[in-house]
Parts: sequence; structure tokens; C-alpha cells
Amino acid sequence: MKKPYFALVPSGYAFYKLFSILPTNGDADFNFYRSTGSSRVAENGLIKPISSANPTLDWLNSSCPRLKIEESRTNLQKYSEDFTQPQWAVANSSVIGNDTIDPKGVENADKIIPNTNNTYHYVESITSGSGYGVTTTYSVFVKKGGFSQVELLLAYSFSPGSPIAQVKFDLDTLQTFGTTIGTAFEYQDYGNGWYRLQINASVSLSASAAILRVAVLDNQSQTFKAMK
Repeated sequence: MKKPYFALVPSGYAFYKLFSILPTNGDADFNFYRSTGSSRVAENGLIKPISSANPTLDWLNSSCPRLKIEESRTNLQKYSEDFTQPQWAVANSSVIGNDTIDPKGVENADKIIPNTNNTYHYVESITSGSGYGVTTTYSVFVKKGGFSQVELLLAYSFSPGSPIAQVKFDLDTLQTFGTTIGTAFEYQDYGNGWYRLQINASVSLSASAAILRVAVLDNQSQTFKAMK
């Protein structure tokens, strides 16, 4: 192999700049711009914020960084990291705020505790809306805490029984079960028992708002009685 004239290894960066290792005079360095801040998995495995001026070098599930290229996204859910806020309705459960260490390394993760009622157990909220024909991504960070099965549900607010996206996942087997609605379901291992679950769906009806739900399941059933 001949000596390359240009080589980029995601490692060095500065404000608005991503450095190439060849040539050394800087002629092949990349200019970088992002309109907002972002986040990345740092070398120590924790999620860290990064400014809009810096390229995103991400160490997720790797001993070497990769350049993380992201399309423009908008988070439609208010207080998406705090189930104790009044925007979240709690059904047959209680929520303990800031109960354990989150993927950022901060004691900021909430715990959902089902009660002994023989019924559904979940937290849910109404998003600020979803557009017709738009691909929507629903994602959540989850960790086993007494129960290992979780359901993600995204549905039209005027018809909760008509899911836009729905997936049931077992944190012990790392497998889905039941019927999955939506596309491109995936999970990512963030270490320390944390997984990021993600599913996509195309919104086929015009809707001003949608239901976002995280439910606890037991023995692959939505209806169960938690034992104390």
C-alpha cells in the first residue's frame, strides 16, 4: 500500500475543527458546525454534554472513538428525564425521584414501583404533538429494578388503543416478546445495567398530541399484581 496523502482518525479536535493526521500541515482538517449542543459517551463510559462548537467523538461500546454524525431532531416531550413532574401521570405505581445513578454518572434516575393492584402499572404523558407523515422516534433509558420487563407505547391521544409504536422488551434475555408495532427497534448497552431502547414509527394521522407511556410488565403480562 502506498503512503496515503490524507488520513482522518477521529481523535483530535478544537472549536469548530476536526483534525486529520495526514497531512500534518492542516490542509485536510475539517471545519465543523452544529447549531445546538449534543451529548456523547465519554471514554469512561459516562454520557457527557458537548457544546455546539465541538465535534462529537463517541466511545459507545468501543475502545476507540467514532465521529457521531446526527441529523436535526426535536425532543417533543417536556421533562423527559423527570417522571416526578406533573406532566407525567402515574397509574397504579409510585415514582421515587433521583433514586439511582443514571448513565451520566449522576444520581438522577427515577424508579417506578408497581403497587399490588391487579392491573396495568405505568407512567405516561402527553407530548406536544406529532406531524402527519413524520417519522417519530421513541426512546428511553431503562435499568432493571425488581422487574425486568418493560413496554414502550406511543399512541394517538384521542385513541390510546391505536398504537403508533409499541414494543415489549425483557432486560434479562435482551429479547422482544409479543407483537412489535413500528420499525427499526434497537437497543444499546450503556453499561452498569442501563439500556437505551429505541423504536421508530411513521405517523399516519394528523395529531396535535400523542401519548407517551413507559409500563412495567411481569411474566410478559401488562396486568399483574405486584407482591410485597
